[in-house]
Amino acid sequence: MRGNHYDVSDQLRISHPADVGRAINKILGALFPDQNLSPVDLAIDTFAHLYAGTLPGYQGCDTWYHDAQHSLDCALAYARLLDGHERSVSPGLQLGLRRAVLRLIISLFHDAGDIRLNEDRADNGAEFTMCHVQRSADFQSRFLPALAARSRSP
Repeated sequence: MRGNHYDVSDQLRISHPADVGRAINKILGALFPDQNLSPVDLAIDTFAHLYAGTLPGYQGCDTWYHDAQHSLDCALAYARLLDGHERSVSPGLQLGLRRAVLRLIISLFHDAGDIRLNEDRADNGAEFTMCHVQRSADFQSRFLPALAARSRSP
């Protein structure tokens, strides 16, 4: 019987950001050998801190469904779908590394809007259900430029 904290193969703990990060990097590394995957590592690290409540300015995840495991499962599913896509289409139809990583990061943080900012007055992140998509986009509009800047620095 498959464990609740494992993927469909029952081999990967989708409740652990580092495990999912390694699996994603293995997929991306095979698709894009010798390419810089540091943005993925930085995104996974930031994600882990955001959901654990150790990212400055955020209170961490306190929702039952839009939790870290759900988002990690989505990011892993995206990476696996990407692998199949990139291997099955002609080169002109492939996404390539830049778009693939951007979409991976978007899938990873797609529910970040459920996480309360320190100044939020809500009692629980679930109170943002009706606006969490916009809040997720707002988070990513701040995070992506910072990620790009950090990925370019030596």
